[in-house]
Amino acid sequence: MAGTGEAERLLQHVSIDTAFISADAVHPVRGLLEVDTDQIALKEAVVRSSRRVVVLADSSKIVEHVPAGYWLPWPTDCELVVEDTGDGGRLGPLRHNVRTVVSAP
Repeated sequence: MAGTGEAERLLQHVSIDTAFISADAVHPVRGLLEVDTDQIALKEAVVRSSRRVVVLADSSKIVEHVPAGYWLPWPTDCELVVEDTGDGGRLGPLRHNVRTVVSAP
């Protein structure tokens, strides 16, 4: 249903308690990157329908440059769980846009 607009339309009628989402890349300022327009539209609809948003990522998704693609701004008051950060300093800039940053080994 992604890409047809049907999934996005149906999500307007759904209440999601906690949405766990991922991204192709995570940028401290821009937010979440998707290279596929269908995925970004679907994620926007999920975020709008959710009470709580948790972004799941591994350290390879955290980028400093801004790659080409479609960006979803950081959802308001979202949480970020990052796996295998290696260098904890990379998480610092992310703390400005998310409520909680959890680094899981």
